[in-house]
Parts: sequence; structure tokens; C-alpha cells
Amino acid sequence: MKLEQAFITQIMILMSIRNGKRRPSEIARDVNITLQGVIYHLKILRSNGYIDDDNNITLTGFNYLYNGLSDMENFFKSNLMEMDSIMTWEAIAACDLNKDERVYLYMDNGYLYAKKDKMDGATGIAAISTKKGGCTGVTSINGIIKLDVGSVDIAQISNVEENVNYKILTDRLKNIIESKKYHFKGVLGEYAFTVLKQSNIRPDFEYAPIESGYDAARRGFSTIIVTSKRMMHFYMDRIKEMQKQYPEININMFTID
Repeated sequence: MKLEQAFITQIMILMSIRNGKRRPSEIARDVNITLQGVIYHLKILRSNGYIDDDNNITLTGFNYLYNGLSDMENFFKSNLMEMDSIMTWEAIAACDLNKDERVYLYMDNGYLYAKKDKMDGATGIAAISTKKGGCTGVTSINGIIKLDVGSVDIAQISNVEENVNYKILTDRLKNIIESKKYHFKGVLGEYAFTVLKQSNIRPDFEYAPIESGYDAARRGFSTIIVTSKRMMHFYMDRIKEMQKQYPEININMFTID
């Protein structure tokens, strides 16, 4: 993926407008380009329907800005991932390791391990010597680390004012959780918390459960997050962001009536 300079400049100008700048001179100072450059790009943004005559961002402009920021995020993220291959990763030593020794990498219980025994997958070079159970750095990583990613299920329950039968709701919830044998359980919102409490289910993730669920999934664990329909509405944008960030992770949303 390649980012054109004009595209980056236009995104910066839209961000400046979003942050309250309207006059070209203000925008020029804010994004550190010439006044002539700002006027040129404002003309293009206006002709594309991204801003109006008063330099307000239109709905189309907001969509362009959002997608543009997402593209920039993916661009930097992909380049950082390439940089990681020549940088140092943390890994737990599965045995005593010596500096500059070739090691083989694998995931176990959500953590990266390094060992001497040859195996398929990713390899690297130990950056420091360490004893078994200690942590070493690994550089010059080649290959792919084998890992079966987990999933994130989001169970939506009724809103509190709907007066759903608690017994029926908790029984259905317990059956779903027990049938799939999730590694972790998360909760989002006060009503969902009380329903889990009535079901004698202790949540593993009470704070930032969506982010925690995705982090667990990329380490190979599956999570169910219980929330109300109302709270789901407020967090849809965050879920979409996580889907873009981790497209390899499957998310399943369903309703428990």
C-alpha cells in the first residue's frame, strides 16, 4: 500500500477543520504548510464534496476522513510489522538459551516461547543468554508462528426496562456458555453484570472487555461478552475498529431473548 503526499495533506487539513480551524491561515499554521498549498487543497476538497463553501466538513467528507485515517493506520501498522522482523521480540525460554543461538518459536497458553529443539514454524536468534523460565529477546525472525486464533462472541440481552423473565434469561445464558466452553467471559454494562451475577457466572473481563476479548483471541483463546442491546449500540463503532484492526479474528453477534 502506498500513501500519496496529496492524500496525506488533505487528511491533515480535514483533521484541522474538524478540530475547529476554518480560515486558511489557521489551517496553514496548524498543518505546517504554505497558505497557497492550503487554498489549493481546499479547492480540491470542496470540488469533491468533502467540505462546503464555509469549510465545514460534509457527511461525505467525514466518511472520507474516517476511511483515510483507517488506511493510514493500516499502512503504518503493516510497516511496523515488517520492522518487527528485524527488531527484538520478547519470548519465554523453554530451556537454557545462549546469546546468538538459533531458537525455534511457538505459542503456549497465549505466550511466545523459544526453545533449541528444531520444529516447523518460525525461528530467530537469541539476543541474550537466559535460564529456563526466564525471558530472552529474539531477533532476525523468519517464518510464521503457528497459532489457531480464537473468536469473540457477543451475546446481546434485552434492555433492563423490557422486564424479561430473569430465570429464563439466566438459564439460556448459562446453557450457551457451558455448551461452547469459552476460555473467558466478559461483561459490558451494569445490566449484563447483574444478569451474570444472578447466573453465578464470574466475568474474567469487566473493563475494556471488547479489547480484552480481541487480545485473547489473537493469543488463541475464545471469549463471550455479554451486554445489553442498548450498550451494544454505544460500542458498535469500537467493534468495527477492532474488526478492521484484527480481520483474521471471527466475531459472532447474537441475541438472547
